[in-house]
Formats: sequence, structure tokens, C-alpha cells
Amino acid sequence: VPPAEDTYFDTFKAKYTTQYLEEYVDQKFFAGQSLRKRIQFRTEVQNIKKVDGHWVILANDSTSTAKTYHASKLIIASGITSVPNLPNLRNNEEFEGPIIHQGDFGQSSVLSSSGMKNVTVLGGSKSSADMVYASVKAGKCVTWIIRAPGTGPGFFLAAKGVGPYKNAYEIG
Repeated sequence: VPPAEDTYFDTFKAKYTTQYLEEYVDQKFFAGQSLRKRIQFRTEVQNIKKVDGHWVILANDSTSTAKTYHASKLIIASGITSVPNLPNLRNNEEFEGPIIHQGDFGQSSVLSSSGMKNVTVLGGSKSSADMVYASVKAGKCVTWIIRAPGTGPGFFLAAKGVGPYKNAYEIG
């Protein structure tokens, strides 16, 4: 658990998650190998295709050696949360409120400021969902803007509907 000075509501710096994962991959073993030994670092994916119900991943390692991987399941986790990517917003200098990146969200006054009632979050990734959740929990009126229909936070929900809901988007 991060120290209190690095915790803000339910959020904390990514370095604590990184530390946890670093320890985890060295302590967990599968088929006689640690998870760290099973992870392919410095590998660039060139192509992904589904062949006969399985994924074929073509990649190059750090020496540009071609590698082929086969998998029955595929998770794409290509977030760039360690490098802030704040878009160039037209006329942003005219906006009177703060414009911040997720990396600075926990240290900002967005959640604690009683004068800040409305929050708008751009993006549909996990970090966006975290900011929306924290803001709603803090009593803010939240507008969530996601680039295109059918993308974004729906992947957090079960694919099959639950109760009266037909699918994940209705649940959301």
C-alpha cells in the first residue's frame, strides 16, 4: 500500500503499481519459469492475424530477429501512460480552468476543490475510466468524451448482458 502522502482518494502514482508488478513477476512461476522469464521485452509487433481460431503474432526483437508467436487469447495493452500525451487543443489558452494529463490528476486539486463542480474527461482508456470514477465519487458532474462509438470503456464490462441488459454497452 502506498504511503498516505502519495495516496489521493483511491488514486496513487503508477510507480507503486510498477513496483508491485516487478515483485510479482519474479515471485510467480509457471511451468518452472518465473513470469519475468516468460515476458518478451523490447519486442515490436509487426502483424497480428487470426488463423483457424488462433492468433499469430509476427514480431521483431531488439536485434531485429523475426519471431512468431501463437496464442489462443490475445490482450492488447499498448497504453503510453508513462509518457504524457496531452493533445494540442485549439484555443486552449482561452480556457480558464485547468487542463491536466492523467499523470498529474492525483496531485491536482480537481477532486478536492469545492469551487470546481464540473469535470470533462477526454478519452476512453482505463486511465480515463479511473478519472471519471474518482471524479464522480468526489461529487463532481462529469462529462466523458470518447472519440468514436463502439470504442472505449465497454471493454471493462462483461460481453454478455446481465439481468435486463442485452450486452456490455447497455450495462455501461
